[in-house]
Amino acid sequence: MTPIGNLEPTLSFLSQSKVLLIEGVSGVGKTSFRKYLQRELAVHGKHTFVFAEEELLFSWKHVAISGIEELRFSFYEKLLAEVEQELEKHDDIIFVLERFHVSAKVISWYWDAKLEEHYVQISKRLAKISAHLCILTLTDEQFAVRHGHPDRGAQWADYLEKKKVQFGVTDLNARVRKEQVLFIELAKTSAIPHTIIPAFSFPLI
Repeated sequence: MTPIGNLEPTLSFLSQSKVLLIEGVSGVGKTSFRKYLQRELAVHGKHTFVFAEEELLFSWKHVAISGIEELRFSFYEKLLAEVEQELEKHDDIIFVLERFHVSAKVISWYWDAKLEEHYVQISKRLAKISAHLCILTLTDEQFAVRHGHPDRGAQWADYLEKKKVQFGVTDLNARVRKEQVLFIELAKTSAIPHTIIPAFSFPLI
């Protein structure tokens, strides 16, 4: 891959990455960061294939679908096969995925040995194709402001209440903090290199 010059130090991983995985809690700015990456890569002459989180079965409306966890991994395995084929044929392509297998593990309502095996296998395949995890993080002050999403209405509020029960907490911010810690822990134990990026430490688009 042709090196990319004049990058901010925190984005130096772009020079070697072919698959960028943007992860983090709701409201952390994943969509804004994805658009920022698209712009930076385009400036340096890179062709990007971008998948927004809704296209990867991560709309918050998907959470109520029975069996969504298995459906996600079945889809990801097929998508990853296409990614692998494209990268073999083209050296100037970069895939940008807004949420992927790490989010699938963090936000799932349940988790079993079969799902864990899917997760591990996908991680191994990603490690072989120069993938990089971008973990966006919120500060304590940003949690309540960014994660509430009052625009999403009653269904979103109901979802947040269920997530509090799942994580065994009574405070929304405490639940989001637990999710963020889990994102970071999974990144640190992954075979895929990762970078922790503070929310909105990049120009908003």
